[in-house]
Amino acid sequence: MCHPALFTSALDQQDGLQWDENKQCSFQQGSYHVLLPATTYVAQCFAHVSPFGPNFALQVDITVLKGYSGGLVFRAVTFSPNWENVNSSRVPIDIWGQYNFYLGSTNVACHLSNNSSNPYYCHPPNGTINYGLEVTNTMMVIALGPHVYLYVNGHFIDQGQVPASSPLTGFLGVFANGYHSTADGSFRHIRIWKI
Repeated sequence: MCHPALFTSALDQQDGLQWDENKQCSFQQGSYHVLLPATTYVAQCFAHVSPFGPNFALQVDITVLKGYSGGLVFRAVTFSPNWENVNSSRVPIDIWGQYNFYLGSTNVACHLSNNSSNPYYCHPPNGTINYGLEVTNTMMVIALGPHVYLYVNGHFIDQGQVPASSPLTGFLGVFANGYHSTADGSFRHIRIWKI
């Protein structure tokens, strides 16, 4: 049985999720932008509503306008723009059409790695993730207890499992990564389901 989304927003203005609004996180040009200065590695922007439980689905349209990657952050124990200070899970996709799992603040090996010396460098099946700057991907994370499933553009990509000591509830957000160069990630059309 298909259930309607618990929450839906165009992400073109402040909504019931109470998003961060500051120099890194802003609504502009019809979407929510995560802006990263060149002096920073990752910028995160959070929704400040009550934490989400262990079972949910989160979907958003992401466009990397500048920088290298962007994605979803979830199960964060606190709000902080500094990713090193937040125990959380993140799943990025990059401008080369690759992804990885950073679950419970730990790199988790993916199942589709083409590089045996680095199992955290993940290559999806051809044609599943659009690559390049200024292209949009619809990214969905389904979290069921310790299991995390990644879908992009309607295609199942991979799954990972959070380490046993990791939180299974927490706040959600979005992030951009520039590896010490400026970045701008644009996010639109967020949908959240409780499972």
